[in-house]
Amino acid sequence: MRDGQAAILVRIETTPDDLPGMHAADGVLTAAGGLTSHAAIVARGIGKPAVCGTGLEIDAVRRTVRLGDLEVAEGDAISIDGSTGAVVVGELPIIGPQAQRRLRTLLGRPTASAGCGSAPTPTPRTTSRSRSSTGRRASACAGPSISSSGRGCPSSSG
Repeated sequence: MRDGQAAILVRIETTPDDLPGMHAADGVLTAAGGLTSHAAIVARGIGKPAVCGTGLEIDAVRRTVRLGDLEVAEGDAISIDGSTGAVVVGELPIIGPQAQRRLRTLLGRPTASAGCGSAPTPTPRTTSRSRSSTGRRASACAGPSISSSGRGCPSSSG
């Protein structure tokens, strides 16, 4: 990678030794792994896109990468989309992270304490009672449930 030039780190899999390269790269593309692989977790943590577990083949001698029928050489422009897992030949415009519609809806909802700076303390629905005859903790139930004995919720009578 040349100074100031965009680059995607392409590896079979990453290890902790690859951390400096992951910081320097604009994204990470790996043959092995998945959503919980080292590459995916570290890339997400440092704000870089990653596409992991593609099954790509790396030819270190020819300095090429093959993904299905697609073959690119070192220095060829590729783009990756960490959200969809897409790998595209050529440069695509960079689009920053977008909040998902449901998250934007949730964050935009007013709360009962809007403007107060903190949420109200919820009122507990269950209260702890003394030990039952079996030695387990019992609680008053707001609705039907099954206890560990297979019977319904312990009754509220003594």
